[in-house]
Amino acid sequence: MRKIRDHDGVEILTYHPKSGSDLDPIELPGANLARANLEGSELSDANLEGASLRDADLYWVILFRANLSDADLSNALLCGADLKEANLRGAKLTGG
Repeated sequence: MRKIRDHDGVEILTYHPKSGSDLDPIELPGANLARANLEGSELSDANLEGASLRDADLYWVILFRANLSDADLSNALLCGADLKEANLRGAKLTGG
């Protein structure tokens, strides 16, 4: 079980992997995680296709090989985020 919290530290999502293993990649296509505080989270191989991460705190988040295609990352704090091999095809990276 993994918990994702918003910018105030309030739990906004508890993720239960299908297999019951916390080692499985997170599958949250289309999720609304706008303004979520994910600082320092390990989200390698996560499927966040089409997710809204607008204004999210992604400071030092590990998104290695994550699928962020068509995700909204506008105004997200990406300082120190590991985006190596991440799929950013069609992702919105600027505000507006």
